[in-house]
Amino acid sequence: MKRNIKKIILFIMVLFNLLIKYNVVYADKIEFCNESTVQENKINFKNLTVNDRLSSNLITDIYQDSIGYIWIGTEDGLNQYNGNMLVKYSYENNTENSIASPHITSINEDRHKNIWVGRDYGLNIINRDRDKIIRIGAEEGKDSELSNGDITTIYRDSNDTMWIGTKYGLNKYDEVNNRFIKYYSDGSNSSITNNYITDLQEDDFGYLWISTIDGIAVMNLNTNSIYNSKNENDKLEYVYEIDKNCKGEIWI
Repeated sequence: MKRNIKKIILFIMVLFNLLIKYNVVYADKIEFCNESTVQENKINFKNLTVNDRLSSNLITDIYQDSIGYIWIGTEDGLNQYNGNMLVKYSYENNTENSIASPHITSINEDRHKNIWVGRDYGLNIINRDRDKIIRIGAEEGKDSELSNGDITTIYRDSNDTMWIGTKYGLNKYDEVNNRFIKYYSDGSNSSITNNYITDLQEDDFGYLWISTIDGIAVMNLNTNSIYNSKNENDKLEYVYEIDKNCKGEIWI
């Protein structure tokens, strides 16, 4: 019993130091950056449904690009909204220039204004200048493809590098060599905690926070070195999402 209590105390001390070091805030300690602004501004809502030609009422992700368009991922296709009109990107069987699966999981934009669309069967990249959709799948041993086709999150860091989290491994896009560098869990403290990635978020100090179904790892984006606090006795629980507020605090 005493031995278990010592383990618990040790784990709490390690976790506390880690959270203080990286300025982490949990959801039960909410502070608005400017509470007066939040209270004074009135928020107006407008509904978009299938009656407005939205592909589905089951929304999976929403992203605003650098032009101002809103991209809406659903269980049945992708939608582009310019404030007045919806344009649908649907899955079409045997059509190469279409999204390869109707189930959208994540949306982001690269520095060339291409839209990256994650799905449950690989990656689509929409090149708006050429009006072309590029499909990227998952095949073991191929640098040009992903570690896994089930994409959970797409993230663009401060260096404009694109990261793709999947249900089996983390992928970093090497634009110069047109390849994906893959990161897997090997069970050590110098790898990601689990291969099932749930979210990605960069902090103000150049570290990429990687949440998984088995805790969190932190990667130094300058050295690509990874640290996590997981060991055989103690571990963090399933982490669904990570975010950063305007104070630079990381929210778990």
